[in-house]
Amino acid sequence: MKNDNELVNELYTHNEQAFQELYQKYYWLVFGVVNKKVKNKEVSSEITQDVFLKMWNNISQYQNNSNFRAWLVTIAKNLAIDYVKAQSARQLNLIINNDVVNNIKQFDEKIHMEYQMDLKKILNELEYKVIGLTKIYHLKRREVAEVLNKPLGTILRVHNEASKKINRFFTNKGE
Repeated sequence: MKNDNELVNELYTHNEQAFQELYQKYYWLVFGVVNKKVKNKEVSSEITQDVFLKMWNNISQYQNNSNFRAWLVTIAKNLAIDYVKAQSARQLNLIINNDVVNNIKQFDEKIHMEYQMDLKKILNELEYKVIGLTKIYHLKRREVAEVLNKPLGTILRVHNEASKKINRFFTNKGE
């Protein structure tokens, strides 16, 4: 049986037999590392496949004098962490969508009626939502972009334009 260095050297030439040997040798280690973070066997199995695919596609980045096992475990940890972060972002988005977007009428109740009517007169629907989500719910513009499913650049522009409209309106109203 070949050692890791010999198998890795064969991977540089995309030797499928070397890949199979490394896959069989390290599958359960990688699966265990991933499952420890993900805590879902089906997802862990998919991510484990991704780890080996990434190993295959990025073998040229492996430095032959370093520890192959540690390199593979690092790939596994990083992909598992990326998955967990993505899941957290999706969950946050669902919470925000359910609690904020579906209940945008609560925003209407929180603004004094006079100002609310003024804002609805001077702002279009998107501007009104963006201002409400940033000022009332204190969401970051990046979060508003996720909630409204709009590009961040659009939200930044809309927020800036809406703020200018509000400033002009209330400056003129005060005169």
